[in-house]
Amino acid sequence: GPMFLISEICTQGMQLAGMKRAEACFAGSAVSGYSTGFVAALSEYRKVLLSQNVKVPGGGTWTYSEILKYRHIHGINIVRRLNGAGIRNGLFDSTFFGCQHLYQQRGMSPGSSYGLAAATAVLLGYSLDMAVKQQMVVPPNKTPESLTTLIHRLYQGPSFLRAFIDAHRGINPKIIEFSINYSMIGVSSVYILYFCNKLIGSPSPA
Repeated sequence: GPMFLISEICTQGMQLAGMKRAEACFAGSAVSGYSTGFVAALSEYRKVLLSQNVKVPGGGTWTYSEILKYRHIHGINIVRRLNGAGIRNGLFDSTFFGCQHLYQQRGMSPGSSYGLAAATAVLLGYSLDMAVKQQMVVPPNKTPESLTTLIHRLYQGPSFLRAFIDAHRGINPKIIEFSINYSMIGVSSVYILYFCNKLIGSPSPA
């Protein structure tokens, strides 16, 4: 998909700049993830407002024009949401593609390395994802709290361990879903590469 294509383009760009492949996977994917997350954030923001039944001032429904009409007064707040989504996606993509490369370098199969890398990315980015979602529930005519404030609140409690468990209560289904989906992508990539090599007459990978 576009996520893999744009990540590879940015990764190769980092390699041309002098980075080794492993470093380039982390850095290039962070750039591509942030860019795609920022661009797609407005659509995501609208979907969250609609799904959470956030009321529109004066009635009506949340359209793109309704959201953007607040850009002159609350433009920085809208950008803050887009930036948060970009950071979240950048963290996920950087962790996923970087770890997948490292895992496969250590002998894991494509299916296993993709699945474990996806689980790693979900775990590391879960708190940030929760904070971004909390920002997006706030309508565009109001100022959302900062990501650092929201993340800090997730871990407030009598003990860090208890707060960590409570903050990650819904993570298991997401880890399972992402691990299975990305494992299937990893397995299918082997066959796609094999058939592409057959078409162009190149030897299949070992």
